[in-house]
Amino acid sequence: MRRLALTSLVACIFVTLWGVVSAEKVCYFSQEPDVSQSGRLRWVMPGSKEDRCACTSTRPGPVNVQPVRWSHPLFYTDTPIFTDDQEDIHDYFGCHDPCQPNPCQYNGKCEKHGDSFKCDCKGYIRGERCEKPYDCLALYYARIRESGVYTIYPSQYPQGLQVICDSSGWIVFQKRFNGSVNFSRNWAEYQGGFGELSGEFWLGNENLRRLTSEREWVLEIELMYDDQFSSNEHVTYRWPFRVEDDNYKLLVEGFSDGFPFLSMETPFSFSTYDRDNDDVNGTNCAEMERGGWWFGQCGSPQDSLGNLNGEYSLLGDPDNYTDRENRGMKWDVTGNVIVVRSSQMKLRRFTPRDCEHLYRFGIKGNGVYTIYPWKYTNIDRMKVYCDMDTEPNGWIVFQDRFDGLVNFTRNWAEYQDGFGELSGEFWLGNEKLRQLTSEGQWALEIELYGPNVDDTWPVMHHRWLSFRVMGNSYDLEVQGPIVDFHLPSSETPLSFSTYDRDNDGVNGTNCAEVEGGGWWFGQCGSPQDSWSNLNGYYSLLDDTHTRVQQYFGIMWVGAVKFLVQSSRMKLRRFSPSDCLELYDFGVTASGIYTIYLKQTSVSVYCDMEANDGGWTVFQKRFNGSVNFTRNWTEYRDGFGDLSGEFWLGNEKLRVLTSTYRWELRVDLVDDQGKTRQINVNRFSVKGSDYELDRGMFPTKKTVKDFDFPLFNKRKFSTYDKDNDDEQNSNCAAEQKGGWWFEECSDNILYSLNGEYHRVADFLGTKWAGWGTNGTFKCEMKLRRY
Repeated sequence: MRRLALTSLVACIFVTLWGVVSAEKVCYFSQEPDVSQSGRLRWVMPGSKEDRCACTSTRPGPVNVQPVRWSHPLFYTDTPIFTDDQEDIHDYFGCHDPCQPNPCQYNGKCEKHGDSFKCDCKGYIRGERCEKPYDCLALYYARIRESGVYTIYPSQYPQGLQVICDSSGWIVFQKRFNGSVNFSRNWAEYQGGFGELSGEFWLGNENLRRLTSEREWVLEIELMYDDQFSSNEHVTYRWPFRVEDDNYKLLVEGFSDGFPFLSMETPFSFSTYDRDNDDVNGTNCAEMERGGWWFGQCGSPQDSLGNLNGEYSLLGDPDNYTDRENRGMKWDVTGNVIVVRSSQMKLRRFTPRDCEHLYRFGIKGNGVYTIYPWKYTNIDRMKVYCDMDTEPNGWIVFQDRFDGLVNFTRNWAEYQDGFGELSGEFWLGNEKLRQLTSEGQWALEIELYGPNVDDTWPVMHHRWLSFRVMGNSYDLEVQGPIVDFHLPSSETPLSFSTYDRDNDGVNGTNCAEVEGGGWWFGQCGSPQDSWSNLNGYYSLLDDTHTRVQQYFGIMWVGAVKFLVQSSRMKLRRFSPSDCLELYDFGVTASGIYTIYLKQTSVSVYCDMEANDGGWTVFQKRFNGSVNFTRNWTEYRDGFGDLSGEFWLGNEKLRVLTSTYRWELRVDLVDDQGKTRQINVNRFSVKGSDYELDRGMFPTKKTVKDFDFPLFNKRKFSTYDKDNDDEQNSNCAAEQKGGWWFEECSDNILYSLNGEYHRVADFLGTKWAGWGTNGTFKCEMKLRRY
């Protein structure tokens, strides 16, 4: 009995002594009998590994004459350590955190993996310690934004390649700024590269070829012209590009801000003074220009195109040659050769999915480009013509006609696959249209020019907000014409027809055969009553060889028949986020439209007439037909009919106003027919209680004799969720409508969602400043700015 009591006492004393004494973090090893070996004591320390690793010192503890039933996990040892050295304690217990300091490079995330670690690398970064970025863009996405020398590891370089990365994820492959490095080099030197990455250099043609052999790349050229030195302004151009084969041919696409790179027609091989690949008979361009380059022409120094590897020669240098303006680093701008003071040539990985994507990346010239809509379609790549001038910029052109040189009387297979040349007249192909429009939201634009009359070209532009080609018959579905013209009908999707596959539904007539081109035909009982067809016979009024030319030909039927000289059909992604984006797109009629909030479609009423248009209406009342005494859920989600009285919904307001700045407009009509307008320059709704944000105050447009509401920072209230500041009242219940209430006394100032009354009283829709008048009609709307 005494032994048991002694054991319990010792245990209590130990528990008091052990356990990482909180102030000093002193830990104790105790001894107790080894149950597996009679007469033997063993050292023990209870607690988890985290407990032991928190110790700052270890000491010998009491001896237990019998094994103790510990409630903690145990650590046993025959060789305890007694020390005040925390480093020794950590070594003894194996406490070192393998993730401290972080062994993962380039912002990789370190995770414990047993007694070791594992790195979770970002994006295109590999390696046990995230030490192998694929390229400079991989570093940029890992938030490594400092320009400098880095080693990258594309698949072609398992041992790595040292490059200069700029702060935006570009690999710099040429840099010149002071003429310190001679660029008049032979083939082998341009092939392998020369210079120092810290100064002027050429990375090497073989490196360019290997880098651009996988994935898609964009070339950027950044120039400072000699006459711009004092302003320190740089000019930048961009093109999709690659370098290929043993002669390091340069292939570029499209135009940058209207300027081609050398020539778009034929890829040019690289030339040096000891390997002449320039195709200019009798002249070695590299020898003349004193630097290797992709030469387009150099019949004389004067007619040479741009060359950024020529002899470094500035206009103000008295030691230059007499023809310094024709030699030297130079660039052709609109036919004028301009001397260049400094240049950087860079490349960056970029996979454009459409023309808009190219434009947003900075490639803004009209032209033929390769896009990669693989994320959305079964087509991994396709060549398209991009219209970068029409706003909003970045349209894919799928039909172009202007001179009749291409025959559009084609069979089903030809219309399916496409025909013609993208640089001339063409049809892109129905299958491409179907796959492109199978995902996302697309708009259609048709641009028409009539025959020249008195040196004027009649022009028509038509747009539809929704455009899709569907199914095996390539059915056309269009919705939302901005102007009321038929293509050919937006009510029923119409199938595509060709002379060898009649899908027009017109009994006894093959419209494509009659009209001479494939189309989505609405009717063609006779040539005279045919609807629009932009793929018909190319026929102009002055063509004496055309039968019934006033009915054949490419034509458009709107208010009148419009004979077409040239036509262009194009599509573009279009997911408007608000009514202002619709207005900027060309929509000028007020009505119900679809917008997209965080990729979710929402129907809204757009006021396109008030104050330059583009207003999203979120409340409308005019006759009391809709009950506004609603609960929290109904005000959150919205109720009513957008064509009548409605509340759009608090959650939609919160999402809509979560980005950008928004102005509020309140339009009021009292029971005497008087009108008022209140404008507020900042309006937003935040949080789960849909609280009005700070910063609301009236603009100069507000009528001066109006008190402005003091409900800023007020939470929304309904009869079943009372968020007002009144202790003994539920304002929403009293006013019979949800609102941002300040107070709910009999003389409440503001409440546009209260019970609808046709006469002035203390209830109903009201706004301060009306005297005894009640509010008969009201609209609340907002617009981004």
